[in-house]
Amino acid sequence: MFLTDEYMIDKFIERGFKRENLYVVGTPISPDFYVERDKLATREKLGLDKDLFTIVLMKASFFPYSDKKIVSEIAKIDKPVQIVIINGKSEKSKNRIDKYLSKLKLKHKIFNLGFVNNIPEYFSSCDLVVGKAGGLTSAETIAAGLPSLIVEKLPQQEIRNGEYLVNHGCSMFINKNTMAEKINLVLNDNALYQKMKESVKNVQSFDAIGKMFNVLKGVPKAEYKDDYFCETKHETVKKVRKQRKIDVKNNK
Repeated sequence: MFLTDEYMIDKFIERGFKRENLYVVGTPISPDFYVERDKLATREKLGLDKDLFTIVLMKASFFPYSDKKIVSEIAKIDKPVQIVIINGKSEKSKNRIDKYLSKLKLKHKIFNLGFVNNIPEYFSSCDLVVGKAGGLTSAETIAAGLPSLIVEKLPQQEIRNGEYLVNHGCSMFINKNTMAEKINLVLNDNALYQKMKESVKNVQSFDAIGKMFNVLKGVPKAEYKDDYFCETKHETVKKVRKQRKIDVKNNK
């Protein structure tokens, strides 16, 4: 069983797993998020301002705040910042944000991009990520060494991810009325921001895929016969166990 963090070991042992069968490897993500890029050079490549504090807003599917509310919170940020908004494939959302932004005279530089396929580069160019706590996004943010602000209203599967990041000092929760407030806090308290960055480093784990491969390459290859497979997976597992007499302890 491959686990993402040490804290999970005891939980799995309580459920009957043996310690020797548990491997902490982290979360498999694209190695592009591990690449060290020069921040200023990457900003220049992407057409971003080199000098402004840069925020990437990951407005993924089922983002709980309206486009109008997001823009109104952006308007409340005290210091000039640079915000990259990534909307995924929702053209309607992108167009709405463009419409709301056009009605305001903001001191910030806003790049409302819609869908992009080079998020690792945008992460390398930014200082803070705002978004949900999806499993991959959380792992990618950590790999890039970035503090984050996480929306409180999360789907059930993301709640533990958010709690993990907040409890480890990597993130803070926000709601639709406190996004600007928390961004201002980070902007005005450099000690807090640096502490969050250090906390991210403390939970970084690299090359999960490589670690998994190193474990799996030592496992003897299993040979299957067509007559092992039945109508349902439960019947199949039962038959395979009976015929192969798998001895996990002796690795046979």
